Amino acid sequence: MEKIESYFFRDMGLLFGRSIRHILHRRHTMIIIVPLVCMLLFVYVFSGAILILDTITHKKIK
Repeated sequence: MEKIESYFFRDMGLLFGRSIRHILHRRHTMIIIVPLVCMLLFVYVFSGAILILDTITHKKIK
């Protein structure tokens, strides 16, 4: 008998695939999802770049 933990990744893959198929069949959901994904991507990419740049410029040279 297998443990419940062994089903985790299989179940997550099935649920992910199912939700992707639902999104592709209902095109109007793309109007909501695409801007949100783009916003999150830009927030994390640009904020990470700003933090790295801030760290580099505020380094004290001895």
